[in-house]
Order: sequence, then C-alpha cells, then structure tokens
Amino acid sequence: MISFLKRPLMNHNIQPYMRTWPFVCFRYIGELFKLRVVSENVIHECLTKLLRSSGDDSLEVLCQLLTTTGQELDSKHSKLQKRMDLYFEELETLANELKRVPARIRFMLQDTVYLREMIEAVSVRTVAE
Repeated sequence: MISFLKRPLMNHNIQPYMRTWPFVCFRYIGELFKLRVVSENVIHECLTKLLRSSGDDSLEVLCQLLTTTGQELDSKHSKLQKRMDLYFEELETLANELKRVPARIRFMLQDTVYLREMIEAVSVRTVAE
C-alpha cells in the first residue's frame, strides 16, 4: 500500500495557510468579476457581508476586494454606484475610529479611500483635457 495513504490528512500543518485563504478566495472572485464571470450583485453582496462582519481580517479582505474590483464597480456605467459611495463613507468612519480598529487596518482603509480619490482625480483630469 502507498505510504501517504496510511497517514491521516490532518497531520499536515495547514495552519499558516488558513489566514491567507480568505484573501486568495476574494481576490479570485474579484478577478472573475473583471472577466465578467461573476455579476456585480455578487460582489456587492460580498462587500456588504464583509462590512457587517466585525473582524480585522474581514476589513483587510474588504480592502483587497475593493482594490481589485473598485474601479469597475465605481464606473459611470455601474447601476449600483450609490452603494459604492456608502461603502467608502463607512470605510472613512472606520478609518477615523482610533480605538476600534488597529493601526495597520486603519492605514489600509485610508489607503483604499485615497486610491479611490486618486482614480477619480485622474479621470476628471483626463475628461477635462
């Protein structure tokens, strides 16, 4: 008999990979959205659930998903652009809460909001030219 079949599957140390698993999954979902495999409603549902959950990891995953899909979701062609304004208002309030959110997550939230502002500034400047 093959020796690896005799060992239980949980003997492998998968603990270091458990923390990165949500990042990989949501990044993959974001990339599928860019390819138009996943609908806009699915992404908005993911963003809503991540905002409602009360963990630091969920906020980190939220920033990753917004970085991946934010430009397409925030476009003028998007039907649900007003939701994006609500998401970013919530991100700004979370970024300003010093005691509730750790510094690393707070700076990540601020970077995500800043990224949106820079993309809007570039698109306004491009249209003006």
